[in-house]
Amino acid sequence: MIRPVSLLLALGAAAGASPSVALLDGRVFDDVKLVGADAKALHLLLPGGPWEVPARNVAALELQAPTSQAARAPGNLYLRNGDCVRGTVTGEGAVLALEGPGIAGFRAPLAEVVGVRYGRLLGAAQAAYDAMFQSLLEKGRDSVLVQRDANPFPVDARVLEVTESAMRVRIGDREHDLPDPHRVYGFVLRPDTDPPPPPPGPRVRVFLTGGGRLTLPLERITGQAIEGGGARVSLERAERLEFLGGHVTALGDLEPIATREVAAFGAAPSWRRDAMVHGGPLVLADRRHERGIGVHAYSRLEFAVGRRWRSFFVRCGIDDGAGPEGEALFRVLGDGRVLAEARCRRGEKPALLRLDVAGVERLALEVDPAGSYASDFGDWADARLYNAEPMAPPPGG
Repeated sequence: MIRPVSLLLALGAAAGASPSVALLDGRVFDDVKLVGADAKALHLLLPGGPWEVPARNVAALELQAPTSQAARAPGNLYLRNGDCVRGTVTGEGAVLALEGPGIAGFRAPLAEVVGVRYGRLLGAAQAAYDAMFQSLLEKGRDSVLVQRDANPFPVDARVLEVTESAMRVRIGDREHDLPDPHRVYGFVLRPDTDPPPPPPGPRVRVFLTGGGRLTLPLERITGQAIEGGGARVSLERAERLEFLGGHVTALGDLEPIATREVAAFGAAPSWRRDAMVHGGPLVLADRRHERGIGVHAYSRLEFAVGRRWRSFFVRCGIDDGAGPEGEALFRVLGDGRVLAEARCRRGEKPALLRLDVAGVERLALEVDPAGSYASDFGDWADARLYNAEPMAPPPGG
């Protein structure tokens, strides 16, 4: 790996992080310096000189070390693509706008929204409101939470339009204008159409400090912000950037075609997507990872990857939430053949695996207990399949 000057110092962000860029071919370069980016390429600085990397060959860019804190503030705007953002939400008819610290100009049509949670303080009723909103969001039920005797009360209604002074809803087969939209605490929308296709061209998914994420068309990245689709996100708010466009997929976004989970005693806990096996974030050696799969040994997950991908990249290890005795053997198999394995212990840096999976039909992730089953909480962090085009080596090799 290449370890030149710090990107965060160059951008004026907080020191102490370890910025890195991950390419679709599985290579990862630590402590790079970002000069800038646009829809075509990232402009990086390495010790051997400048390097222009085609945007289509970039998987992710880590700008700041993610926090390992489990508690993160809830979002205010929830979208169908899984994005969740904190900020002030206002209505512009059939479009919602969001502004927040380091975020400006973001807009989303109601057709892409699944929930809005206004940031109004409710005193002792706050916890009940949070639980009620989350329950409605998980059920995907058309609902409006209104104030009744200083408490939130759910009404079966579908929001049609929102402005600063009015909210139009449908209750049954009739439409109504709510007399006082400022008494609305939030609302949930059930998707009633197929999800809209992603816009053409490259996109960037921004994972935000303090929790949440936002996906934008990629227009350019400067030394201060990510810009696209009229929105602007300050780099100080960005922990990680993922570059989308069909050349990369998170393994956790696929459903396994076969699973086997065995516990020493009682029922085995089931694997989790983007969380450790008992809930909470994926944390390896004090570093939080937003994407990945959490399991408990013994575990085997098998995925049909259909010979579509060239490379597989993953960081595997024992989650920091395990006890000190946590230890397991991680194994990756392609069509039944062992491609790589690594023995990992709690507190150690995760093993980095970059594997050639060209021609592989079925990819399996296996975690074996190394002796005791106790605290064998295994994490497959940042597990991704890549499909990059060949490219020139970086300057200096």
